[in-house]
Amino acid sequence: MGEDLHIQGVAYSPEKRAPVIAISIVRVNGIPVYGTTREFDGAQIAQIDSHHFAFELVFEGLSLLPGAYFLRAHAMDTEGLRLFDTLSIEFVVKGQSRESGFCRLPHYWVDSPN
Repeated sequence: MGEDLHIQGVAYSPEKRAPVIAISIVRVNGIPVYGTTREFDGAQIAQIDSHHFAFELVFEGLSLLPGAYFLRAHAMDTEGLRLFDTLSIEFVVKGQSRESGFCRLPHYWVDSPN
């Protein structure tokens, strides 16, 4: 909890075009927490050869609360119609927080409210 999460991978594209890379975080009970794609963020990926593309996504200061999650990665055609590959990895966020929910939201308490 609070540390950077680095996600690195190599995606295969039979079309020889950079695939859509979608990354999502899901609680182990199936509830979605967050998802994004490289296209949403306007990110480029590196072409290794005619069919392979490397990517890296970093979540800075991961604000997920302690618990078990799945990281899911999907590679799709550029139109988002055909799924080339999917990967699901379980991971655990450790920490001392007793807060509830999925993530820590920045906040502060006012000592003397008016």
